[in-house]
Amino acid sequence: FFRYSNRMDTVKEDPKPMAEKETTTINVQDVNGGEEGKEQDKEQEPPLPSFSSLFRCADCVDKVLITVGFISMFCLGAAMPAFSYVFANLIDDLAGPPELVASNINRLSITMIVFGLSAWALAAVGVVCFSVSGQRQGAVLKRQFFRTILR
Repeated sequence: FFRYSNRMDTVKEDPKPMAEKETTTINVQDVNGGEEGKEQDKEQEPPLPSFSSLFRCADCVDKVLITVGFISMFCLGAAMPAFSYVFANLIDDLAGPPELVASNINRLSITMIVFGLSAWALAAVGVVCFSVSGQRQGAVLKRQFFRTILR
């Protein structure tokens, strides 16, 4: 595909397409005479940790913080479709009778401001809950690590 010239910063395209190039397959064997792939298959990968093991250092306060953070982030995610619905109503009201346009736009503008402030508050609560929980669990892990080292 590409070949490098003497200078490392320039790359020239190889004019010969890949289909025209000759390819050879070499069977690589290790020192013992067996193929490399067979030994790799024999080695087993360590088991993956379970989801609950992620929270092994979490106490009841941490679990409450995680739950509150999850609920606030879920509500924050639901705020965008709700905001789109309010915005669609705002656009629809622009095509309505002229005497009602001003009052409807004022009502929907206040609704949009409330959505924005609530989204800001939900994001702040979620970030604070996850940060505090992570800091607390990290402190527990550090204490366990240092106890293990000092033994």
